Amino acid sequence: MVAWKPSNEEEEKIFSLFNQSRKIQCFINRLKSKSTKSSYRTELRKFFIYLNENPDSYILGRKEFRKLQNEQQYDYTDKLEEDIENYIDSLLGSEKPPAPKTLITIKSAIKRLLEKNRIDLGSSFWKELTRKLPKNKAVTEKETPTQKELKSILNQMKLPGKALFMVQMTSFSRLDEILKVKLEDIQLDYEFPRIKIPYTNSKNRTIALKRISPEAKEILLDYLKIRKDYLKNKLIKRGIKNKKELEFQIEHDDRLFPMSIQNANQIWTTATKKTGLYRKDGNRCTMGFHSLRRYAKMNFIKAYKGVDDKTGKYWANVFMNKGTEADKVYDDYTSKDFDKQYSYGVNGLIVFANTLNFDNRFEEMKDKLETANNRIQLQQTRLSSQELKINELTTLVERMVYDQINPFSGPQLNHKQEKIEEEYETKALNEHNKNIIKSFKKEIIFRKNLRTLINDYYENKSNDNIKKISKILYPKLSPSMKRNNDIELVQKELGSILTKYSNLNKETFQNKSIKHISDVFSNNNFDYNNDIELIDIDGKYLISEITEETTKFEEFLKSYDENWDEKKKEEYRNKMGKFIEGSMVSLTLKEEMIANKFKKILYPHM
Repeated sequence: MVAWKPSNEEEEKIFSLFNQSRKIQCFINRLKSKSTKSSYRTELRKFFIYLNENPDSYILGRKEFRKLQNEQQYDYTDKLEEDIENYIDSLLGSEKPPAPKTLITIKSAIKRLLEKNRIDLGSSFWKELTRKLPKNKAVTEKETPTQKELKSILNQMKLPGKALFMVQMTSFSRLDEILKVKLEDIQLDYEFPRIKIPYTNSKNRTIALKRISPEAKEILLDYLKIRKDYLKNKLIKRGIKNKKELEFQIEHDDRLFPMSIQNANQIWTTATKKTGLYRKDGNRCTMGFHSLRRYAKMNFIKAYKGVDDKTGKYWANVFMNKGTEADKVYDDYTSKDFDKQYSYGVNGLIVFANTLNFDNRFEEMKDKLETANNRIQLQQTRLSSQELKINELTTLVERMVYDQINPFSGPQLNHKQEKIEEEYETKALNEHNKNIIKSFKKEIIFRKNLRTLINDYYENKSNDNIKKISKILYPKLSPSMKRNNDIELVQKELGSILTKYSNLNKETFQNKSIKHISDVFSNNNFDYNNDIELIDIDGKYLISEITEETTKFEEFLKSYDENWDEKKKEEYRNKMGKFIEGSMVSLTLKEEMIANKFKKILYPHM
């Protein structure tokens, strides 16, 4: 299909109607990106010139579309689809078809304009249209300068341009990012100065501080000395000659490089033309300022002196803020880590100087690393030697054990094993008995103190005695009483009990008070009075308290089975007898009487 070519009068008419179109202006103004606004406006204007249609009458609004009958609506959408397909076909069939990216922009602009006016052609139409378009690949040839060529280009620029593109290249940044940097965003007091990139327009996200090379730092410092003069001359060329106005503009323009992206592009283009490196592929320069990011990445990887080339590529992508690497790395590494990785490849970013002192510093770091590795190897050798000694000792011990048990026959060996087991059982029982006696002694001390304090109260009726009784009694309280955690209530109750029996004789007072206290406060309901009468001989006292280990032993007792044969029952009784004999052998006659009572409580099977 041959593309329709309007006459100048018709084109001028549609151009005028397009610029005056309320629907077009409303749609364009809702877009956020300046570049999107510009590209959409251009492509839509070409579309309506091709159709020779007024946008406001061609595109029906939602109310206008709803007024149409069903058949009219179908006819209208069919016409839209046919017009769009014809326009795309005309572009694809032209002598110089647009680039794939441009075709996608055209489709997107038309689709979004229709959707803004609530006209839906359906997803199937747009998918079918997309299949017609060539794949989205760049068709412009791209060239990356060599170090010699880049040096030649930069030497054709004045200091502001040279500083701008050196900062852009060595920081792996986009040009529009650098042009948004403010004076307060630069930190020059570092070996690798840092520049804060507030945001990236294409990614729309905050990123970390970027580094620039020491060579770029020197050029930047020279530029900062003449920055105000450069800005003043620019303002004068714009027609601002009033001194106060000039001072005001200079004072309030805090951009590091006060120029537009168009000015920067002009500086680059002029320099490449002077060096004879300016070439075009279609409408684009093959070696634009975008090539500086490719130059930085390629040369950084070549010069990288870290682990390997793969690691160099990884960090180059991080510094370019490209892919997912930067998102992960900024939270995982410190500023020193970034400086270290940047230093490994910074020699590749040198343009004017042949060498910097990074080679010497790298060799120093390499020597330190070798020293550290030698120390690690020495430690590993020592560890291996110690491990060998341990193995030798283990073998020796195994041999000694073998020598001890080997001379015995089967029955002899079994007898020796039984003897060892008995010794261990005896030790365990002795330890168990010690714990029980320890608990008994604690209980006896408590009861003696309680009796003493009650006697003291009988003598002087002092509130201090009540407080002391409360203090030693508190650990014995029931859980419900402890939860209240009110010692005053305990003291009040004690005072009431002691006052109740204070008119009786001393012995009766003691017995009844202790019995009453036991009933009210005891956690285990001991009969303090009767137990104390039983346990009082030669200063030795024994009180039974079932501990956790006793509970475990009771579980063993519960294993007793009436259905066992006599032999097994006899073995069980022998073991129990040994335990009881071992526990009670040193007790006096009265202690044995109490022990018998203790046995009946703990060991009902016996």
